[in-house]
Amino acid sequence: MKKTLLFVAIALAFGLTSCDKTKNCSCTTTQAWDVDDMEPMVSTYSGTIEKGECSDMNATQRSNMGGQTYTAKTECVEVK
Repeated sequence: MKKTLLFVAIALAFGLTSCDKTKNCSCTTTQAWDVDDMEPMVSTYSGTIEKGECSDMNATQRSNMGGQTYTAKTECVEVK
C-alpha cells in the first residue's frame, strides 16, 4: 500500500507540472530608406511561439533599389 501511495503521489506531482513551452513574444520591425529626410516606419506585433526563443524570429533584410538602400530590421523579445 505504501508503494502504491508513493507511486500515485509521484505521478500526481508529474501530472501537475506544466509542460507548456509556449512563449508570448513582442516584435518590433523598423523599416527605413537611407534617405536623410525620410523617417523610419516602426510597427509592432505580438504572437505566440510553440518552441524555441522569441529572438529566433529576429531578422535584418537589406535591398538596393534605384540606388537607395532599404533596411527592415525585426527584433523580438519574450513577454512575461
